[in-house]
This record gives sequence, structure tokens and C-alpha cells, in this order.
Amino acid sequence: MFRYESKLQIMGKNQGIGEDTEMNDKQTILTEKYLGKLEMDDPNLQKRLGRSNPLTYISLFSGCGGLDCGFAKAGIETRVMIEWAKYACDTLRANFLWEELKKRTKADGTPQWKTKEEMKKQIDWYHDREPVIIQKDIKEVSTKEILEAAQLNIGECSIISGGFPCQGFSVAGKRVIDDPRNFLYREFVRIVNEAKPAMIMGENVPGLVSMDKGEVIMQICQDFANCGYDITWDILNAADYGVPQIRKRVILIGKRVDVLSFNGDKRPSLHIGGEPGRISYPILFKDRLKKWKRRDILKNIEENPRVSFFLKGER
Repeated sequence: MFRYESKLQIMGKNQGIGEDTEMNDKQTILTEKYLGKLEMDDPNLQKRLGRSNPLTYISLFSGCGGLDCGFAKAGIETRVMIEWAKYACDTLRANFLWEELKKRTKADGTPQWKTKEEMKKQIDWYHDREPVIIQKDIKEVSTKEILEAAQLNIGECSIISGGFPCQGFSVAGKRVIDDPRNFLYREFVRIVNEAKPAMIMGENVPGLVSMDKGEVIMQICQDFANCGYDITWDILNAADYGVPQIRKRVILIGKRVDVLSFNGDKRPSLHIGGEPGRISYPILFKDRLKKWKRRDILKNIEENPRVSFFLKGER
């Protein structure tokens, strides 16, 4: 027997959460609906580990769907989009749902496409399985609601991404450390911690790196690492990837740490997100910490075996 448990389920057991215990929404996710036992030869094993074909994707802070369009073009199936702004959700519906796409017309007023198949020849990001668009404040959306809309269990989602709000980090703004929008990344962390996707991707402005002289980006990395993910990030320029625009962004990538262990009766247990992950910072961050004279941070990093720096080309 191959037992499939998440770190959160183990925590629930350690805290005495049992079948007869009155549980809240989060605890229900951990102990009832989404987790179960699998045999080693179970055909659903890869799916349960987030390696389905096609890969599946949940989008947080979707905006108008630019990042989602890229994932869709790569053949990844978007299951859920979460965005609170009505105008942005209207744009998502207009670009990802056939009911809205079929309303497009040519200059003479005739339909742009007569059939869905005709449309799919031009709209290469369209998938037959359309995403569920949730128009709500992300703070009011539970992980249970997201997974049910996506028709996925814990651990099954391949990728969760989020371009969490950046106004408080951007050098174009006032860069107020206590800007409430700066803490919305914690909703990203919450959902990742509970849904346990195989991979995560975060996107933000380069100003995030210098916020509070490096402490903000370090806290974000640590929060995701504590969820059971190896974390790395770098500042990338869209112009280096075929986009005709100089657009630099912090891209954060996380890979789930899965731990295989054996219990007393020698049955293997796989714990998804089973231990805190490692953090890899680009060497540019080390240079900036020296510039900011953050010797205390550098010393802590150098003494931490789970944190390192990498050169360009090493990741």
C-alpha cells in the first residue's frame, strides 16, 4: 500500500483532529475530501502528484490574463482564474470563454467565426476545457472552493501562479512598507500551502528586491519554503525572450519537496511538501546586500545550509 499524505494532514493528526472532531473548512480539506490512499501501481498516481497530461494550472491575481495566455499557449490547461476587478474579469471571459468569443464580429458586423473549430485555428490559447473565472476578493476565496472549481484534489494541480499586487513595491509608487496590498502575497502562500501544487510561479516588479533593503523578498521566499518548496528567483527581462519591450520582472519559481519515508511496517509513505525547502538567491542579491551594508543578513545566509547564491547560467 502506498499512503499519500500531505504535511498538513500529518499536522492535523498530531493536533488530535479525528473523524469525530468538528472541523472547519480547512481541516475538512486535510482529512476528508481530497486525501486518500493509493497503490503503487495506481494509474492515477502521476495525476495525484501534479503530473497529469495536460498539466493543470490555477491562476491567482489573474488581471487581464496575460500570464495565463502564455501558460495556455504552452499547452497547460487553466482550470481556475481568480480576479476581483470586474473589468478584468470581463476581459478574461472575452478571451477564454466561447460564449463571449463567439460574439466577436468583423468590420462589416458579421461573426468573426461561424464555429468553435474555426475560432480555435486562430486563438491558439483556447482550451476545450474552459477555466472557471471566480470574480471575488481572494481573501474571501477558500482553497476548498478553488479545488472544487478546478475539479482537483490536494497535490494534483501542476502549477499555481500569481502576479500578486505590486503597487506598494514599485519604484514608480510611494513604496510604503505597510501598504495593505503588500501583504496579499500571503493569500498566495495560504492557497499554495493548502493545495500543494507540484510547482509555483510568482511575478512582481524589480522594486520588490530592494524593499526594506532585501528583507521583504527574503520573507516571501522563506514563507514559500516553509510550505515545502525549493525556491529560487531572478530578475528577467522580457526583451531577452522575444518580447519587443524592455520589461524587467522578478520571477520566483518553486518546486514541491516530496519526501519518501517508511513507517514501522515498512510501507512507503510519500509526504508532499514534507519538509521546508531550500532557497537559492541570484548573485546580484548578494551584491546588493553588500551595497546596503546588510552584513547581518549575509552572515545569516552564509551560516544557513539551506540557503545559497547562484550565478547566471546555473539555474
